[in-house]
Amino acid sequence: MDPIPRPAVPSDLPAPGRSGAPPASATPDSGSGLLPYLPVPRHRRPTDAELADGGVLASATFIRSTIVFSILFVLAMTTLIWYRWYPVVLPSSSIVFVGDPSIDGAVATVSYNGKEIYAVTIDKRNDYTAIVWVAPGRYDLVVRRDNQVLQRANELVGQMQTLMDPLYTKKPGSPSPTTASATQP
Repeated sequence: MDPIPRPAVPSDLPAPGRSGAPPASATPDSGSGLLPYLPVPRHRRPTDAELADGGVLASATFIRSTIVFSILFVLAMTTLIWYRWYPVVLPSSSIVFVGDPSIDGAVATVSYNGKEIYAVTIDKRNDYTAIVWVAPGRYDLVVRRDNQVLQRANELVGQMQTLMDPLYTKKPGSPSPTTASATQP
């Protein structure tokens, strides 16, 4: 007797069209060392009565309809997502206000098309620095302290561009500060 049971070979399996009973040599109690025979389910062709009744065709039609519906549903959901997100403009650029203690308490505002979109107070809490994320476009930058305009600029911010806006007060005898400089990363 073999120490390891061997699988059934094609000669041990029943011939097509014969009974599905396992050969006597493959029964577990025969001691032949073969694995137990498990009959393999075979596909059965539908009878003429089933075809005439439409039972088999009805299930095939249902499956085809389900597949077509699933494809149309996915296309509809993709279109809806695109339609809802098409007009959304995500910020890809930034405006950075950098100040020092001489402008403590100043309010920096960013406006687009005459509408204020962001305002921040520059003070010690934010380390005299503020970052504003914006979409590409032309923005009005105004810095005020005590109802006095310290700085005003109209700047164009490009795609993936950072606009550094230095904020400081003009000291007596010093040259006029530059308004804003743009850097491309």
